[in-house]
Amino acid sequence: GMDRSPYFTANEPADYKNADVIFTWGYNASETTPAIWHFLADAFENGTQHVNIDIRHTTTSSKADYFAAVNSGSYPVLIMAMIQEIIDKKMMDLDFMVKSTVAPFFVNPNTLSFVRASDLGLGSDADYVGWNTAADSVEASVKDANGKSTFSTTAMDIDREEDFIIGGATVRCKTAFRMLRE
Repeated sequence: GMDRSPYFTANEPADYKNADVIFTWGYNASETTPAIWHFLADAFENGTQHVNIDIRHTTTSSKADYFAAVNSGSYPVLIMAMIQEIIDKKMMDLDFMVKSTVAPFFVNPNTLSFVRASDLGLGSDADYVGWNTAADSVEASVKDANGKSTFSTTAMDIDREEDFIIGGATVRCKTAFRMLRE
C-alpha cells in the first residue's frame, strides 16, 4: 500500500526494500509520486518482485516483473478472485487478520452492521464482539492505545456462525470473514 491516509497503516517507504513482492495496482508511481518511486526502485533493484496491475501500460508497468493489463471496471472481479484463491489455499495471516482487520467481528445479517457488545448486554455500544476459541465464548473487543478495536487474545475464530438474542429475537450472526468467504 502506498496510501498515506490516517486510516491506512502500511510499512514506511524506506522498508519497501525488505518486501519479497510489491503490487502496484492502478498506480503509476514513477510519474505521480516521484518521492515514493525511488524507494520502490531501490527495492526492485535489490530483488523485490514487482507486480503491476493497471488498465493501461504506464512507465511503472514497464518497470514491473509482471504486468497484468485488465479491462476498465474489472478490478472488483480480479480482487475477489485473488481473495478466493488466498482463502482456498489458506495463505492468509490469521494473526494479522485478528489483530488488524474486522475479520473476527460478528455481523448482524438483518442490518449488515457489526454486532455491538451492548446488543448482547456485554459492554458499550463502542465495543464489537467476536468468538474467543480458548474460552469457547463470545468476547467484547477492547480499544488499544490508538483507539482501534481489538481483542485481548489472538485466539479468535474468524470463520464462525453463532446464534445471539438481539432485541428479543434469535439472530444467526456470522463473522465478517465468513460473510466475505461465502
